[in-house]
This record gives sequence, C-alpha cells and structure tokens, in this order.
Amino acid sequence: MTASNLLRKRDRDDQPGVVRFYNALADRSSLLQRVLAGLRQSPRSLFSQGLHDPLAARLQQQLGQQPEYYLARAETEVLQSMAAELATLAGPQTQLIAFGPAASDALSAVLQTLQPSLYLPLEFDGAVLYRHCMAMSELCPGQNIAGIAIDHAAELSLPAFLGVTIRRNLLYVPATVLSRLAPQECQVFMERAALLAGRGGMLLAGVDLKQDRYTLEASCNDAAGFAAALHLNLLQQMNQALGSDFVLDAWDYRGSWSGARGRTEMHLLSSQAQQVSLGGQSLQFAAGESLLAGIGSHYTLAEFAELGRHAGWLPVKLWADSRQQYALHLMKLS
Repeated sequence: MTASNLLRKRDRDDQPGVVRFYNALADRSSLLQRVLAGLRQSPRSLFSQGLHDPLAARLQQQLGQQPEYYLARAETEVLQSMAAELATLAGPQTQLIAFGPAASDALSAVLQTLQPSLYLPLEFDGAVLYRHCMAMSELCPGQNIAGIAIDHAAELSLPAFLGVTIRRNLLYVPATVLSRLAPQECQVFMERAALLAGRGGMLLAGVDLKQDRYTLEASCNDAAGFAAALHLNLLQQMNQALGSDFVLDAWDYRGSWSGARGRTEMHLLSSQAQQVSLGGQSLQFAAGESLLAGIGSHYTLAEFAELGRHAGWLPVKLWADSRQQYALHLMKLS
C-alpha cells in the first residue's frame, strides 16, 4: 500500500484535514484455514480475529456500559488524566498509530491534546473503523486521518505517505487488543511493533491488571448477558462468513478465571453431542466439550514491564487508574 501527496501539512488549526481508508485484510480463505486450525487443536479454540458484524459491535458497546465491566471506565479515566503529559513526552510532529481504536472512545482526549501530524487507526472491522474515523474527523477538523482495516495478528505493513513531516511514531495498543494474546504472543506482537515504530519510536500499551477473582469473573459474566451473547454470536458470524452450520441453541457460555495461566477464559460449551460442517469438513463435538472462544490476559505492573524489556522496550512512564485495575505503560526502544 502506498499513497502520495494525499495528506495535507497542517499550517493552521482550522485547516481541514484529509481522511483516507485502506483495506489490508486477508481474504476469507485465509480466515477459514486459521479457524479450522484452531478447531483441530486439543483443546479446541476458536480463532475469532476477522469475524465481525454490526451485532458484535453493538454487543461490545453494550458490554462496555455494564457495571461489572470495569475496563472501559478505567481506561477512560487514565487516558483523560494523562493526555497532556503524554503530548509533552511524545513531542510535536508525531504519527499516532492506534490498534483497535474503535474500542476506545477515550482516545479522543489523546488525539485532541497530542494533535499528531497523522493519525493511523488500525481496526479489523471496516464499518467500525469508518465510524470511528468520521467521528474523530468531526471532533478534530484539522486532523489528517488514514484508517486501515487490518488483522492485528498479521504482519504489520502500513502505507507510505508524502507531504506530512513525521519525527516520531507513537503506537497505542489498548488492553482490549493485548489481553486477547497469551504472554508469548504478546511478546511477539511487541517485537513486531518495535519494527513498525522505528528509530525513536514509542509504545503506549494498555494493560488489564491482575486483581481479585470475583471482579475478574464478574467482568466476563455480566448479569445482563452481553458477554454471553457476544461470544455466542461468533458462531453465527462463522455461519454467515464461512458457511458453517453451528446451531446456537446447542451451545452455552461460561467465563472463568485461570490463576495458573493469569487470564480469564471465555468458553462455549456443547450442550449435546453434535456434528458441525465447516469448509467441507465434519467436526464432531461431544456433550460438555469446551471450545475456547477468547481469553483476557492479565499482568502485574512488574510482569508487563519485564515482558516489554524482552521485546526491546524500556519503561518511560506509568499511569494507572484510581482502583489499580488498568495501567498504561509508555515505553521507548532500547
């Protein structure tokens, strides 16, 4: 992907910015192969990156408003409180590259304060990405924005832009992205992020902190049932996108905390012996068999800082919310 002279250099705050969109998503055949690979594992897991629909976006938004789901509130508190200090540390002529920004409306506080030369939001749901970009453009009329639909698990490759002066890349990765990865996967992701950031680059990483079991399990088992609906909807998305024939009523949802793995686990449980067709193959599920539909990795402050060091990042600044549920680590390349 390349783009020449598409973006304007900002000479005045009231000068209109330019909004562009790019599609770097893998084709459906690649998604099918990754889903099948997960379902062949023991225990089975569901590769959900790349599965999305309007219902999933609504359910995610509604889940974020539930009293049990603390993450959205904690993230908003931290981003709003540290935006000015971050702008000072990052400096002028920064390119802000945000992974999964649609999950974080609070990012607007950083965008308004930092005023980056170019804002690159990366999101796998194209419709959500479009709404986010247009909302940020309306909020910050002079901002250059290049929205990219991309699979966060894929190799990172961004367009080259002319006409905008970039002194530093600042990568923002919220906990909603990092927590989906096991620690080893997170380290690989951060190593690849280092290549993307380049010389002088910085990383702002959101971390879901370890806390008591009751709070963590409540966050993935909200009383209103939005977490359950969100994960069961993955089966419907597979039916629509990949031609499978999952029967949603034959599955139950359960979220639990695994202290040994340091993560919450979201499982879909087969309520009966059943056969599912996918990609020309027949998959057998026993009654009570579990399908791992998602994880939420949690860290202590020290654990994540050490993970960052192994990936080549050194700590610069740390912010946390008042309840010590969410933290933002600002790091620079070693």
